[in-house]
Amino acid sequence: MSEDSHDRLGTGRSPNPELMTEDDKVPAYVTALMRHFVDLRDNTHGGSTSRQDKEDHFAHAVELLEPVARQVLRRR
Repeated sequence: MSEDSHDRLGTGRSPNPELMTEDDKVPAYVTALMRHFVDLRDNTHGGSTSRQDKEDHFAHAVELLEPVARQVLRRR
């Protein structure tokens, strides 16, 4: 097995989501999904580890999404 295919899975990108960079030219949704998988693996949410911090992080995300969601719903 070549070093490239062993260390980088033959993709030209790091197999480790934490090492992915913008230079990898990975679509944003894939990068976000990989971050989600890392959070699931590490039992974190956006870097938060306590339940209260995770809930606060989630509540902030909802605040950011609310205006966009309401705008979309008004168009229906």
